[in-house]
Amino acid sequence: MRITHDHLRLTLAGFTGAALLLSFVWAAIKQTRAATGPIVGLDDLILYASQTGQAEAIANLTAARLKAGGHKAAAVSARDVTPEALTSCRRLLVVAATAGEGEAPDDAFRFERDLMSQTLDLSAIGFSVLALGDRSHGHFCAFGRRLDAWLTACGAQALRTCLEVDDLD
Repeated sequence: MRITHDHLRLTLAGFTGAALLLSFVWAAIKQTRAATGPIVGLDDLILYASQTGQAEAIANLTAARLKAGGHKAAAVSARDVTPEALTSCRRLLVVAATAGEGEAPDDAFRFERDLMSQTLDLSAIGFSVLALGDRSHGHFCAFGRRLDAWLTACGAQALRTCLEVDDLD
């Protein structure tokens, strides 16, 4: 049973629906591009690896405060970071959660597999790692520790020792 037999109305409704769908897709693409923006040549790059969103929230808050203080800063997911972004920043601040029993969070899986298998020249940057974990798991802050070791192996200068946090205490 049709609501209407008017073919013109059906055609207009179809075009309206398609236009609405295209506008949603366009807005999502535009928002994604605006959110990532240029991440090369920053004073402070805040890299996050987050499973539940806690590391991402800390990274975004840190970036906002640094920007308010006049720094060129951006929070970037490990999923989206490039070697060029890492080698061109002055300071790298890492907020890294550990998932499960020592694994990288889902958004950092490719980062660990592809980028951390390389030795980048990071000798011109200072870094600090905030490792988030849960002591009830057998490999507390393991991913954050691996990141800290990798950055050191790439020649980056530690601004402080790796700070490990248990269950956001």
